[in-house]
Amino acid sequence: MNQSGQAYSVFKLLIAAIIAVAILYILISIIGGINIFGSDVQTVAKQIIQKQVDMPGQLDTSTAAVFKSGTNLAPSALVGNSGLTPEQICLHKGELVDNIAVTVTGSTLMQNGTTDLTVKISVMCHKADALQAAIDEVGLTTVDLDDVSAGSCGCDLTTTQKCCVVILRFA
Repeated sequence: MNQSGQAYSVFKLLIAAIIAVAILYILISIIGGINIFGSDVQTVAKQIIQKQVDMPGQLDTSTAAVFKSGTNLAPSALVGNSGLTPEQICLHKGELVDNIAVTVTGSTLMQNGTTDLTVKISVMCHKADALQAAIDEVGLTTVDLDDVSAGSCGCDLTTTQKCCVVILRFA
């Protein structure tokens, strides 16, 4: 009979689908701070190092990332395209200094816990001889680059070579 009526109902369905996708996009944008996809600490740390390497003395902190049980965070895996060597990257337990699940083994941070940890990653790059002072200046008093039980720093802290410190923080 009236065929235009059938086409109209398909058009209404298409409009409803577009509106549903738009609402879903808005909701995901609102809750964007929630880590739905579970970015791992290595990927997040590498990205921040590449961004911070040419911004001396500036601290950048990520959103929540997952430090999976049984994994590690090693300087050699973090250099990426930053132009740094593994010896120019310091790793520090930061606010997780009292967490026995995270241990320092050589130049690597190991997550030996039974469950995954949700952490934030902070990165600061600076000349090695000014790095500790810059960290203190931003208020990270728990970060002592000379404390080998809390982290590993291959940088010679008496030189002016560029170094970056990766610090674990509570999410």
